[in-house]
Amino acid sequence: MRSNRDLPLKLKYAPNAFLVLVCIILSILLFHDYMIQSPWLWFLFAGLVTGAVFGLLYLIRRIIRKVIEKKNNKQE
Repeated sequence: MRSNRDLPLKLKYAPNAFLVLVCIILSILLFHDYMIQSPWLWFLFAGLVTGAVFGLLYLIRRIIRKVIEKKNNKQE
């Protein structure tokens, strides 16, 4: 698999942009009542959902990295 450093900017940030788009669509579906009442309140909920998803993704990547490092240390 190619390294993130070798990818052009369009491809480097494409997964994150897609994830933000999915979070916005989910926020529209889940919090559309708040969007009608107050756009600022909807932006708050959309930001919280997006931040939670990126936080969860970060934790998953850390766990995967630790498992790979442990596996590499056992092989040495």
